[in-house]
Amino acid sequence: MVEIESKHIRCSSFTESGFKIGDTFVINQEELFFIDDSVSTKSVSYFCAFKRKKSKVRRKYLALIPVRNNSELLKFTLSNLFSNNFLKYSDLMLIDDRSEEDIYSIVKEYNISYLKISNDKGFNFSMLNNIGALIAKEMGYEWIMLWNSDLWISKEKFLEKFINKHQSEKAVITGSKLLYPIESFTSGASNNIKFHFSEWRKRKYRGTVQFGGSKWIRTRKGAIPLSPDHFGRFFNHKDKMVNCDKEEIFVTGALMIVNLNWFFNEGGLNPSLSKVFQDVDLCLRAKEKNQQIMYYGKDIHFFHDESLTFFSDNKNKKSDEQYYSDHLLFAKLWNKKIPLLVPKIKRTNKIIEKVKKICTHKNS
Repeated sequence: MVEIESKHIRCSSFTESGFKIGDTFVINQEELFFIDDSVSTKSVSYFCAFKRKKSKVRRKYLALIPVRNNSELLKFTLSNLFSNNFLKYSDLMLIDDRSEEDIYSIVKEYNISYLKISNDKGFNFSMLNNIGALIAKEMGYEWIMLWNSDLWISKEKFLEKFINKHQSEKAVITGSKLLYPIESFTSGASNNIKFHFSEWRKRKYRGTVQFGGSKWIRTRKGAIPLSPDHFGRFFNHKDKMVNCDKEEIFVTGALMIVNLNWFFNEGGLNPSLSKVFQDVDLCLRAKEKNQQIMYYGKDIHFFHDESLTFFSDNKNKKSDEQYYSDHLLFAKLWNKKIPLLVPKIKRTNKIIEKVKKICTHKNS
């Protein structure tokens, strides 16, 4: 059996001396793939083409937005960000994952940096953001912001509050409260956009919480007996258990601010976790070293169109062999450690204690 070595679960290009980003470059990465009790290793080549936005002003933050095709959704998202003055707070780079559609023409219209990545393996969320972070490091940014292509600003003041709260703490990773979009927010969108949450029209979920913090659920089947999950799903967004600021075990990679120097020292997102658990894995590595992770949800929120497994079509299934490989690798890395790491959070206020009791009750 192949042993899990650092080169398989850390981005190797972060440690290569003298590596330089050009207009085109190649990143080679050793990655693991699990099937039941067997594991194999493969070297994957990521072919990159980079077009840098020309600007005399550079923010401390660089937001990374991976996308593949779905150009109408991209237009909707970029329109939302620009109408809320996103570039006042952060620079922006679009990461094009093997798109057949003409994504670059949209990027040129908005005058943002553009990175196209091709490979023969398929979707790898970790490496898309790791390569984006590699560019951010060379360009001199202090923080990267992971931002999903289906994540939107509800109000500009919420983004400003989120950034200000993040800057006031010493956390290496921060996240915020995410809601399922309200109907009026998406009413002006193109009819060509297929929102994942549209399947839930008969359910009273709009405007409720999609992510309100971290929790752990006990599973009877599967590789992970204590599995990470979103706390507060379908809660009222004003519920005090989610409408608060608190230290957390993990936050979602749909919206995550990460200290870039720390990210590099940790080897970035786990390249062998292509589809799921990269965000949790990164946060657990932070908790393992007593680093602070913060959730800021007090009177702020963002909208997120959650892409659940059962909404995926047969052509681009989320629950494929790679999905299950990610589960098996995460289990091997963290099953024994999670029960030891969870109590590391200092639960000093009553809201956090109440959250803990509710989670314990639901999981018992």
